[in-house]
Amino acid sequence: MAVYSRCRREPLRTRLSSEIPDYSSARGCRLYLYSFARRRERPLVGTHISDGSEFLPVTWRGSAAFVRLYQSRPPAQAVVPHIELVSNPGGRSSEIPGGTPGISDLGPSEPAGPGPVGLALRGRKLAFVWIVDTPTCGNQPPSVVGSALAEVWADDIDHPGPRLMDRYCSYDSSDLDTGPTFIDANRLAFVAYRDGGPTRLIYVSTTSARRQSRSLGQASVQSIASDTRRLYLQELRGSRARAHVVSRPIG
Repeated sequence: MAVYSRCRREPLRTRLSSEIPDYSSARGCRLYLYSFARRRERPLVGTHISDGSEFLPVTWRGSAAFVRLYQSRPPAQAVVPHIELVSNPGGRSSEIPGGTPGISDLGPSEPAGPGPVGLALRGRKLAFVWIVDTPTCGNQPPSVVGSALAEVWADDIDHPGPRLMDRYCSYDSSDLDTGPTFIDANRLAFVAYRDGGPTRLIYVSTTSARRQSRSLGQASVQSIASDTRRLYLQELRGSRARAHVVSRPIG
């Protein structure tokens, strides 16, 4: 199975080093499920409303999580992303709290995001990477245009209230995170870019917040996935930034 979005107006590319599209610029997105066995697609049931634009879907055994924009709301609200969860096949979605609100230097009707750039779902646990523009970086003074806050959150669906796993604030908007993916029921993996140093593969426990870190050199990672035994990283390489899938053992 594959799950994906298709939009009436496709999203613009952003300045992010991992080339993540900015879906706040897209319109009329809907979610679909493709069966390789049947060679056909169908709409992902319970994920679409009339004024919604839905994208970044993930599924796990009948449950689905995704991001929604409400297109008919006033401009300042229409660019605010909402993380939605469908716990039962065909059921109605419920909203999951997001990360720290951003502030755009271009005005309240402009996106201060993209907000969520990656979701992961496993069992009754949801995780997401959240990226927003911010005028301040931690306790440092207000910055120039382009500063960004990157966060990794994990949420237990049965006990709502996301737990912060990682936070990083940078004046360089390319120093951001990619992922996440669950490598088992209680551990996440994501890729982090920090202050021009080597790219880091980070493992973090969703129960204790204990973490491990591995260097990936100067790799530019576009996406990450796992099958509980190995990690699969889609890296951009060469002058034309071609995508290559790299397999790595977990740990």
